[in-house]
Amino acid sequence: MEQQKSDNVEKVLACIRKDDLIQLVTELVNIPSAGGREGPVGEHILQWLKLQGLETVRQVVAENRINAIGILRGSGGGPSLIFNGHTDTVYSGSEEDAPVLGLEVLKPESQPKLFTKGNRLYGEGVYNDKGNVSAFLIAGAALKKSGVKLKGDVILTAVVGEIERAPIGQYQGPLYEGGGHGTRYLLGHGITSDYAIVAESSQGEKGQFSLTWALPGAVYLKVSTFGEAKYTPRIDHGHPHAIERMAPVIEFLRRWGMEYEESRRYEFAGGVIIPKVNVGAIEGGLPYKPNYSPAVCSVYLDVRIPPGVEPQQIKTELEEKLRGQGFDVTVSMYRSNKGYEANVERIQPLVQAVTQAREYLLGSPPDRIHPHWTNTWNDLNAFLEVGIPTIKCGASPGLQVKGDERMSMDPEDLLTAARLYAIAALKICGIS
Repeated sequence: MEQQKSDNVEKVLACIRKDDLIQLVTELVNIPSAGGREGPVGEHILQWLKLQGLETVRQVVAENRINAIGILRGSGGGPSLIFNGHTDTVYSGSEEDAPVLGLEVLKPESQPKLFTKGNRLYGEGVYNDKGNVSAFLIAGAALKKSGVKLKGDVILTAVVGEIERAPIGQYQGPLYEGGGHGTRYLLGHGITSDYAIVAESSQGEKGQFSLTWALPGAVYLKVSTFGEAKYTPRIDHGHPHAIERMAPVIEFLRRWGMEYEESRRYEFAGGVIIPKVNVGAIEGGLPYKPNYSPAVCSVYLDVRIPPGVEPQQIKTELEEKLRGQGFDVTVSMYRSNKGYEANVERIQPLVQAVTQAREYLLGSPPDRIHPHWTNTWNDLNAFLEVGIPTIKCGASPGLQVKGDERMSMDPEDLLTAARLYAIAALKICGIS
């Protein structure tokens, strides 16, 4: 029996070709798909899935936003497994990214165009998350091509709207929906499973392909100070100026963030979450009209919250601390996603499958995941909030990388990811 299982593994692995993987990664990266504009890449994936002989489901989440789903049906009697990754990219590769990226917006690494440098793959989205998406798509196609019959279904889901963003002020509509938007739509519209693997980077403290089953949530807060609108020639020293009143508030938020990080540190069996705080934007007055002091100035915060913490708790805590310092401010919340930790017993089949796959391919089990890969939010939380046992595991840039290489991928690591996903599917879904 063990020899038969090993033969089936090798039969599937023989159908995974590096050239096919690199070709698919290239195709996906070369289709621009910034958040809210994932339609073309979703359509391309659907056509690719059909060519592999897989059943497809096209979910229209919103105009120009498509979840692309491929299904390899099992014979029955085994658990089903979703592979999940996202097609939206952090940046668009255009001037609209300049307020965040500055001059880096002009770099080729920031463009949706794949290129190779030093045997590594570059281009916006190759790291987050089109490389790992391509890996599980190739794994699914190999399972089909091999002829190995599974008991449970394998469901390949390339979704929109994972990258974190939220409607606020003038920024309204589907274009600004993120933070699990596509996966929540997926799960609420008929696509579900017994288990799930979120295919995102999961670097260990020592090596590749660690895993996690806990991630923080995220709260977006708007903090506003107030003053009096006044024409420059009429301003006196001591005039209530909203921007000037914001300056000490920002300094307080910096100190509070450092204290928060330590007080909310979250240990779990797989690693540690160190939740961060960031002042990500500031708004006050009109750039074309600096001859007036503004009556309102606002900063926008991203506050990570560990599993078990309610978003409202964080809003209330910050309000009380700000007012305790004598600041006259308002605090409002415009995004609230909770963090989760999976039930350790329920995810054991996933942990065992990935561990055995890694041992088979690399000769050792996964090591403890690095905090850098547990501090972030991703669609793991969307699965856990509906009760599906889920882990995150995927290829990462690597421990040794620096500078621009941090957003690149080694094709050999993506090839290993595809093989690992295929073996995990065989072990979870069972062979007929």
